This record gives sequence, C-alpha cells and structure tokens, in this order.
Amino acid sequence: DAGVDLDQFGDNQASQSDLFDQAWAKLVVEEAYEVMTADCGVGPMATRRMRVLQLRYDEGLPPREIAQRLAIKDVREVYQMLDTGKDQFRRALFTVMVSYHPSSSKADVEALCRELLDLF
Repeated sequence: DAGVDLDQFGDNQASQSDLFDQAWAKLVVEEAYEVMTADCGVGPMATRRMRVLQLRYDEGLPPREIAQRLAIKDVREVYQMLDTGKDQFRRALFTVMVSYHPSSSKADVEALCRELLDLF
C-alpha cells in the first residue's frame, strides 16, 4: 500500500491516471538519482556536489544560501556544481529510461525524459 487513497478521486479516470503517472515518474526519478549517485564516484568533491544538489532541489535553497551554508566563497562554484549535477542527472535519467524502452530511438527516449520531468 503506497498510502494513497484512490477513492478520493471517485470514478475520474483522468485523475487516477495522473496519479499513477506522477507516482511512476517519482520512482523513475529516484532510480535515476541512485544511478547518478553511483556514477558520481566517491571523494570530497562528489560528496560536496551531491550535497549542493540536495540543498537546491530537496530543500529549495537558493545558490547564495547554499554557498554560505557550505562555506563556499565564490557562488559561481555552486552554479558550476549545479550545472554539472543537472548534466549528470540527465544522463542517469536517460540510462534509466532506456532500460524501460530498450527498442526506442534516442530521440524518443529523450522525449520521454522531457515528458516525465514535465509531470513535476
């Protein structure tokens, strides 16, 4: 049981479909995050980059506040880590989506990735 009460949506098929799509998207994003974490490697820079991503996307902190919290003197370093993290996440998401759609073209998988992220 995922803790979701489907009865609250009544017979509205669209709402139930949207709920399923959002739950599936969340699972795929979590899987992509795990792939990205594994691909980032180990070490202080990888750990710091993952912390920057957590503060930005999980806690919603702006880059300047992240820099202050992590004692990063130049906020441009935070922006660089965010850019690198976005690229790594896109690659990880693509990898995960290919595993679900192995016979699809690269363009089709990229379109599926965009559609999935649009659910958020």
